[in-house]
Amino acid sequence: MAVNNDTSFSSNSASASLTGEEIAEHEKALEELSKLERQFARVELDQQRRKEHALRPLYAKRQQIISRIPDFWSTVFLCPPPQITQYIQPSDIDLLTHITSFRVERPEISESGTNGDPRSLRITFEFGLNDIIEDKKLVKELRYRHAKKGSREGLVSDPVPIKWKSRKKDLTRGLGPCAVSLFEAEKAVRLQINGEEVDAVSREGLWQNERVLQGLRTMEELGEERLGFFAWFYYRGVDLSAPHAGADGQEAEEDDAESDDGLRDVEIYPDGYDLANFLAEHLWEDAVDIYVEALKPPESDLDDETRDTLDDEISNSTKTSLPSSKEVGLSLAARTDGETTRNGMPNETAEGARPGKKRRRS
Repeated sequence: MAVNNDTSFSSNSASASLTGEEIAEHEKALEELSKLERQFARVELDQQRRKEHALRPLYAKRQQIISRIPDFWSTVFLCPPPQITQYIQPSDIDLLTHITSFRVERPEISESGTNGDPRSLRITFEFGLNDIIEDKKLVKELRYRHAKKGSREGLVSDPVPIKWKSRKKDLTRGLGPCAVSLFEAEKAVRLQINGEEVDAVSREGLWQNERVLQGLRTMEELGEERLGFFAWFYYRGVDLSAPHAGADGQEAEEDDAESDDGLRDVEIYPDGYDLANFLAEHLWEDAVDIYVEALKPPESDLDDETRDTLDDEISNSTKTSLPSSKEVGLSLAARTDGETTRNGMPNETAEGARPGKKRRRS
């Protein structure tokens, strides 16, 4: 659940025909509503914190059961909900088939479940042997923070280096390693300026900054909107370094002078915040539903009797022959009669045609 903390109100249109006294009262009412909305947000945040804490042992038990099902996670990633599909390109599919484990954690929630921001995430992927990357595990830490300058808040992260087996195997076309080089160069600059944040001018003076910009300009010239799924590991977010004040019940200070210190210009995966939350709130939470649905043939191919008994057959514990993740991917592609979306994924998945129950988690 995303907590909306944008509690500012505009009174320009509403106060156009009011007297001076009415305008003052109107502004006062809006300010009171703004404060009340922040209180609502804190209550919702506390509910989310307690809910996620209570779910921890259940997710751990689910992981134990899932580990006994071959190709579970690779199947889920090959047949994801539409929120995830838009970020997957054909070049990603090979590595997606080698995902052996996946989990989402909320690491800042305390052991008691009473403190810590539940919106911070730790997302872990594990891979089987493949010819694309050397890494067996990739861990992405995303911290929910409020900007030192301005009212923005969101997820901030360090780029995660990926050991590509060769330059040709690099699914980021070299931009990922460039982003890591820039991050490391900024760390060196911070040591020279006593740990202060690197501003736009200092960043622009780094040759690594120009390499990232050149790569992004090349993408734009080629008409490419975004890199593939695995470039997400290099997402950084804007420079947000102070812990979000609202997490412990205090109001965040507002400042109209918003700035991202030029980092937005060299962000190679601008949709990183959205993808992180889609992974946590859709794919992770509904993984079992997605997997079961992926095993079903299209309803149009079933007669009434088969459709009535299909759910029982899939969940039957004596079932010994399940399709592999690659077979699932091929089956889904075949059902669309060769039609794919602009990113190469099957239409059925991209258009959100996946039926089935949807747990609502507020």
